[in-house]
Amino acid sequence: MVLTCVFLLNLPSSTAFSQIEQGISDDQKVGFFLDNQWKTGKISVNIINNLVIVQFLINEELDFNFILDSGVKVPMILDNNLDDFFTAESKRNVKVKGMGPDEAIEAQLVTVRNLRIGMLQGQNINFVILPKNTFNLSQHVGIRIDGIIGYDVFKNLKVEVNYQSKWIRFYDPRFKLRKKQFTRVPIEIRSYKPYLSSLIESNLDKEDCLLMIDSGASNALTVLDQKTGNIRLPKENISAYLGTGVSGDLNGNIARIDRLGFTNFEFAEVITAFPDTSSIRHYSKNRERTGSIGGEILRRFHVVFDYPNECLWMKRNQDYNRPFAYNKSGILVNAVGNEFQTFLIAEVSENSPAAEVGLKVGDQIVEINNVKKLGLGEIYNQLNLSKEGKVIKMKVLRGYDFLSFKVKLRSQI
Repeated sequence: MVLTCVFLLNLPSSTAFSQIEQGISDDQKVGFFLDNQWKTGKISVNIINNLVIVQFLINEELDFNFILDSGVKVPMILDNNLDDFFTAESKRNVKVKGMGPDEAIEAQLVTVRNLRIGMLQGQNINFVILPKNTFNLSQHVGIRIDGIIGYDVFKNLKVEVNYQSKWIRFYDPRFKLRKKQFTRVPIEIRSYKPYLSSLIESNLDKEDCLLMIDSGASNALTVLDQKTGNIRLPKENISAYLGTGVSGDLNGNIARIDRLGFTNFEFAEVITAFPDTSSIRHYSKNRERTGSIGGEILRRFHVVFDYPNECLWMKRNQDYNRPFAYNKSGILVNAVGNEFQTFLIAEVSENSPAAEVGLKVGDQIVEINNVKKLGLGEIYNQLNLSKEGKVIKMKVLRGYDFLSFKVKLRSQI
């Protein structure tokens, strides 16, 4: 299964940022900074389906789970029940739009005065509060997700992400990293987002591409512009749900491109998402990039985001040569309930391994390979990261009946 969490936020040029920042004096810090006594700080994170989830405090109250998304300019709070944290005077109305077919939505812009991630302190950061039930991201991730944050975390720091060991380390930008075995990958920061020059080969065509680095997308590669560039949707493809965005669900096609390369790294037979025109209609005028690189590429590296010096530092890990595969079972699973511990099959692809054995939408997964205590992350790992050809034993609840199935995994494309 692919979960592409696309939270690319467009605010109109007449946004209320300038108004709301008038309440911030010039001598106040804006952004995230390490406490004075620290030059570096390390925290554990949760990584589910290639999405990095950090936990922090807002206004010294409660713990919040935010996806760390390098494709986001303005951080977002997904639940407007958190309005109580902010006074009416601090709020400004704005319209937001992003990936997806729907129209722009009404939201509120607020300034969060104090945030904390371990020894990292945030001050005077603008957030957009989305309307209630704009999209239910938590059910796709399997834990409560309160928001998404990106540029504000990266802009003043060096941010090291270890996908395999599940930790992040923050460095003061003046801190000299030990760069042994790391490769410097130049990037450009454009409109608060990181871009990478790369080469894509597909259907005997080649194109030099500018790709946004998007840690908030769980897939490997997305191609947006099929009209002006050489990269077209390959004939061998399947229709698919691609994920969710501010402006609705994304649909399109999944296919393989022959090669993706950047700096001295190269990947073959890369699973690639091609959103349909309705999903990217708000981006039809954006010609500065061909698409984006997501978490399925990033997780193959130990990576340091170094915005102050406009580069990434990347070192291959043991997943670097892992073959790309798409939805080896053919099912999409949602986590529901107060604790997101009830797992329902939300979609079964035609002619997939799951469809062939008789799994159906609405089946509740209660056991995988004799393990009953499950999390959505573990389910993703079993169904997506297991080797092709492996047989997964599943027990489901259908109505009042417990049924057992054996699903032989294979990539659908």
